[in-house]
Amino acid sequence: MNRRKTVVIVGLAIIAFAARQPLYQQFSEIHPSDPARATALARCGMDDRFFNVLSADARTACYDKWLAGDPIPDPTLRVPDQIDLKRDAASIATAAMVPKEDIPKRQAADFYHPR
Repeated sequence: MNRRKTVVIVGLAIIAFAARQPLYQQFSEIHPSDPARATALARCGMDDRFFNVLSADARTACYDKWLAGDPIPDPTLRVPDQIDLKRDAASIATAAMVPKEDIPKRQAADFYHPR
């Protein structure tokens, strides 16, 4: 069994080495280095849960949808992730709990001096 696994792994490594150029090209199309294109793919993925990033037609339609009106897209534009959304929700929730008066001044006026 161990020898069979080794043969399969070596065979897959040889196939991957032989087809490295098409694999690299496919990977670079799925994960573009251009921030505007990466943002467009992320937006399409958020809008349509059945969006297939492996399809060239779907990627082209996505780029046409999100990059058509903006000839020079903003590279700083990014899609908020779940951590950003939770952090924003937490800051809104804690902002509502902040007292409107200055507590140290009130404590000083009440002659409250903790030791």
